[in-house]
Amino acid sequence: MVVADSSRTLETRSAGLLDGQPRITVPSISKKIEAQLQGLGVGYLPVHRIQQELQIGQLIALEVEHVDQREREIHLAWNKNNKGKALAWFVKKIQSLEPALFLSC
Repeated sequence: MVVADSSRTLETRSAGLLDGQPRITVPSISKKIEAQLQGLGVGYLPVHRIQQELQIGQLIALEVEHVDQREREIHLAWNKNNKGKALAWFVKKIQSLEPALFLSC
């Protein structure tokens, strides 16, 4: 089960898919969670979005043997001319998560 790439101007991108396997494509992470709760498929989900479902046993977390580090990368970009307080707060929060993973431009 995968979420469709919503990019309109960039080349489409896939991550964590195995070639040759059938897949169900949904429009959002919320729809992916709903579909997996209905037992329609399996796939990666953000743990913070499914804590309650895990605690009550509606969903089960399985450990995978190998996770490609590229799958864990997140790229953020913003207009460097934006000096707003909200952006500054957001950047500071993100960088405090794992400082070694972030570069500042």
